[in-house]
Amino acid sequence: NRRRPVVAIIDTGVDIDHPDLKDNILMDLGWYSESNTSFDDVFGHGTEVAGIIAGEDNDVCIIGANPHALIVPVKALMDDGNGYCDEIIAGIDYAVSIGADIIVMAFGGPAELIESSDDYIREMEELLHETIRNASQKCILVASAGGYRKIDSPGTSPYVLTVGAYDWDGTPCYFSPIDTDGVLCGDCPGFTNHTDIGSNVELMAPGVNIVSTWNDGGTNVETGTTQACAFIAGAISALLMVKDYASREELWGEATHGKD
Repeated sequence: NRRRPVVAIIDTGVDIDHPDLKDNILMDLGWYSESNTSFDDVFGHGTEVAGIIAGEDNDVCIIGANPHALIVPVKALMDDGNGYCDEIIAGIDYAVSIGADIIVMAFGGPAELIESSDDYIREMEELLHETIRNASQKCILVASAGGYRKIDSPGTSPYVLTVGAYDWDGTPCYFSPIDTDGVLCGDCPGFTNHTDIGSNVELMAPGVNIVSTWNDGGTNVETGTTQACAFIAGAISALLMVKDYASREELWGEATHGKD
């Protein structure tokens, strides 16, 4: 009987008519950027993330990590899967404004942009990280680590839980970044403060041949840190339903150090 957590998925939208998702989508709260015309998903990526997080327990396709979670589509990426930094920032701000419990960012861009010689690019990347820092005071942010052993932005931010992927045998996937310097939690007391770009992953989850919902009303099988990120987001939403956490630091500590 606990309140169902709200998970804002910043992505390519969500298939709002998918039979395994439609009853868990808060369509009245859906949002899309100026580059889009609706929050429906024609690319498939956001729908896939939504299914892993909150696919309904209805014998249709799959069951998500937390079928009781509520999904808010925040379409900041375009129909080809790409996106603009300013629209991602607007999406994060929107998710915070509606009181989302968790913000999911299962995408990435080059981390080195924050050191770009182009003033506009560097300033936008700095603004993205500042927006994430501010959002972390009110929400739990979960991001995919990226691929090819290098963490992408926004996974480089010390204010997000960055998720890598492991294979069926429990070993890190060949494409996934891995932890190199221990658990971190932003500026939280008792945790290592992380400032180096691309050197840390907080959590690992399955990321190989994962079945999830797709934008055609059916399912699809994909591999990547996207899938791992969605699993962790769903699991954290389930934690929020069974335990009251006094702070973000407490939840981070239990998620990264817990033995149960």
